[in-house]
Amino acid sequence: MIQLPEGLKQDQIICLMKFGSHLYGTDTPESDTNYMGVYMPTPRQILLRQGPKSYRLKSMKTGEGEKNDKDDVDMTIYSLPKFLELAMSGETVAIDMLHAHLSWLEISSVTWAYLHDNRSKFYTSSLNALVSYSRKQAAKENKVIDWKAWSHALRFSYQVASIMTMGGFEFPLKPAAFLKAVKQGEHEWSHVQEVLEQSISMTEDAAKASDLPKEVDRDLWDDWLYGLLLDEVWGCMSCIANKRNQPIRHHMPEIELP
Repeated sequence: MIQLPEGLKQDQIICLMKFGSHLYGTDTPESDTNYMGVYMPTPRQILLRQGPKSYRLKSMKTGEGEKNDKDDVDMTIYSLPKFLELAMSGETVAIDMLHAHLSWLEISSVTWAYLHDNRSKFYTSSLNALVSYSRKQAAKENKVIDWKAWSHALRFSYQVASIMTMGGFEFPLKPAAFLKAVKQGEHEWSHVQEVLEQSISMTEDAAKASDLPKEVDRDLWDDWLYGLLLDEVWGCMSCIANKRNQPIRHHMPEIELP
């Protein structure tokens, strides 16, 4: 059984999946294992607004600057409200999670299946801006080329281009072998830069011709989330009332009217 971060129970988990290189198809024998997931806050956390935005479980290294290896595990589990905010903002972590095949998940649910099946409602023409951001991050001045950052910039550029031109993508990505080679520094930097510029140019052209909305319909997802959280709270109250053999009551203070 997979160890969850302290404070989380398995029945709260909406989804849990292997992430990072194991999802993209770019893992090597030395790759560490990353998990990403989403959890449902408890009724108490919902009502008191006390649920953390995310839980984290991370292998601790003893040496300063020591990198993770194949024996290390890193896990991040977002609250459902936080995950939806990430998805509506077009954050890469959320977009990637929504494209993990359901059969690959360690834990899944009806709620996650709904999100997965409606992932296109998070597609916008604004996703293109994140590709340019990825390029800038990869191109930061460093004494040593950050091949992993360049690989990620190429990957996301391909994913956005696929969304714009083909309506989506699937993992493992078709250019996974090339991305893996880039991550390992097996291509000339000038060639990698040229490929990325071509991909970004294609993505920009596709974004201009796309009929995707500029923004996600936040009202739609807010209404959906509201319904889920309301069901979670009322379900708990019904359970308590049944155990006590009492009807559900709204506990309102008595107020004397003039």
